[in-house]
Amino acid sequence: MKELPQILLVENEQAIIDQIVVAAESTGFQTPAIACSFEEALKISEETPPGVALVDFAMEGKEDNKKNQRFFRDEFKVPVIYLVSTETGQPKNSLQSLYGVIQKPVDRRNMKKTIMQAVTRHNQIEDFGQFLDAIPIPSILISSNLTEILKTNQAFQSFFPGIGERQYLNTFSNSNGKIAAHFISLIARIGKNGITATDTIELHTAFGDTLFNMVASRVDSLGKSIILINLTKTDPSTSDDLFDLAPVMLLQLDKSGRIKKANKKWLELTGYCASDLTNIQLDSLLSDPTGQIISEKSLKTIVSGDGEYKIQIDLRRADGEVIAYQVELAKSTKDVSILAAFTENQIIPEINKYKEEATLSNALRDTASALTSTLNFDEVLDRILVNVGEVVPNEAANVMMIWSDVAYIVRSIGYAELGIEDEMMSLQVPVNQESHFLSMYTTGMPLAVGDIKDYAALEKHTAINWARSIASAPLLSKGQVFGFLNLESSQPGFYNQAHADRLQVFADQAAVAIENARLYAEVQQYAITDELTDIYNRRGLFELGRREVERARRYGRSLSAVMIDTDKFKDINDNYSHAVGDHVLRAMADRWRKAIREVDILGRYGGDEFVVLLPETELDFAVQVAERLREAICDLPIETPVGDIPVAVSLGVAAIDDEVSTFEMLMEKADHVMYTAKTTGRNRVEF
Repeated sequence: MKELPQILLVENEQAIIDQIVVAAESTGFQTPAIACSFEEALKISEETPPGVALVDFAMEGKEDNKKNQRFFRDEFKVPVIYLVSTETGQPKNSLQSLYGVIQKPVDRRNMKKTIMQAVTRHNQIEDFGQFLDAIPIPSILISSNLTEILKTNQAFQSFFPGIGERQYLNTFSNSNGKIAAHFISLIARIGKNGITATDTIELHTAFGDTLFNMVASRVDSLGKSIILINLTKTDPSTSDDLFDLAPVMLLQLDKSGRIKKANKKWLELTGYCASDLTNIQLDSLLSDPTGQIISEKSLKTIVSGDGEYKIQIDLRRADGEVIAYQVELAKSTKDVSILAAFTENQIIPEINKYKEEATLSNALRDTASALTSTLNFDEVLDRILVNVGEVVPNEAANVMMIWSDVAYIVRSIGYAELGIEDEMMSLQVPVNQESHFLSMYTTGMPLAVGDIKDYAALEKHTAINWARSIASAPLLSKGQVFGFLNLESSQPGFYNQAHADRLQVFADQAAVAIENARLYAEVQQYAITDELTDIYNRRGLFELGRREVERARRYGRSLSAVMIDTDKFKDINDNYSHAVGDHVLRAMADRWRKAIREVDILGRYGGDEFVVLLPETELDFAVQVAERLREAICDLPIETPVGDIPVAVSLGVAAIDDEVSTFEMLMEKADHVMYTAKTTGRNRVEF
């Protein structure tokens, strides 16, 4: 257990000071440091930084220097809890306080609970800040109900230097006010029961106006909600940019053949202005304007995406000169319009190049959408594997991740149809022993294998033998390769280095999506893990417990729980120190982790109490498991820095039935029988 934080009390009413000093000392805190003004509080804080500050809310209104009011949060990074009184017109529920309030007169039990929750919440937000700094895109953490900025990462600060921590979005003005309004609107769209909301918006940044994809995600913490907003800068190489800057003459037509848009090259070579083309048919620009360039039936065929159309036309330029052009018409990859490419009676490679670039741009845009529309790791991988086929064709594809210098396939597409999914998904490739992957790992460059038969390192893997050609690209984060994106074809010579280079462009953006999802998964896991013992905390225990009870009741399966309390644990803290007590709790958790099955769930219920959930386990067998858990502790003293300490535990066992139908009821029953074990001798199992 952690030492209780040092309290700094900023209060000028002696009766309240006396109440808080008594309440603090009677609940285990040291005597608070007392300041009757902010100036005095600053001096005390500089000498001995506090762990938490209790501030009379009425005093804030009397202080002129706003810097003083936020000194504790900004300078010493400690939580501030307000002391409020309804007698002076300070409604408790109207105060904007991230860390809660304490009502005057002070209730000692409520005071300790509020302080410990505030400190825990403050530490968790600080840890979230470390995760944010690891995210390579602009990210901001906001208190959802107060719209207070809690944390920003370095990428966010570079784009928005005027927006910082401990500011409130609803107090911004000018351009930052517009940004804050977008954030507030996005948070509101999540709703009370929602998880994410997305939007695309142009924001004013230090680098000029920039288009961003925004995703806001709710993360619950200690009963309060905080919002994580990620901003992904959109790729400037959009389809519109490629259209306008393409080196060939291009027109965009609607489904009836009417001109919607012309690119710069078309306007330059024909002499027309964009205004000349407003709302006119392409037919009207022919040397014979009464002719029909293409039939309505052919237009419908093109719009449906079922075919392309090539024609010869004589186009009248703005100066009256008539030029013969070959026109290739096809459905736009962006919408239901028609793309018309003009050449002077020849097909030039730039047309195909433009098509490839447009396809790549669309696929990159879709990958960016995957980044901003979901933070689910598996969903991100699935979208990447689907979209990569738009960039480089393949019969099968996979994403590999590297753990301990071994590459494993974590997601794939196409193997099920080939009947080799199980074999491929079990494949393990030592990176340092396979030259194909080792080359990418050390250089960060993509590779293509024209024929796998000429590549012994890959041919020896029987599962890969169905493929004859492979294109691979490394996935990088901060310059380090953490995985590979691989495409496979059964046709020899199908892939060359140009395919691999093209794949790398896609892989670079895919890597951002994967890393962002992986970091978010780590944040979520952190939120349900007990920091001291590295097992599930109370929140994680209740989340998984409710899920297990629901599953067991739905399918008529058994589920038991063991509630464990450490006998006379207070004596260990008092006789040896809280640090030794923490050591004992960690050792107990480690022993139990080794004594249970993988499907069992071990969590810290609170303090020195633990819970083990036993799925698919009847009550009588759960009692036997509980006895083993007891013996794992009492049969062998726990080694500590101050010597071996004998420890005993009392255990209560309960199972779900018709009367015990919720996880909360299961915990209540297990706690009741555990109490019986403690009152009838300790170091025993009751059920």
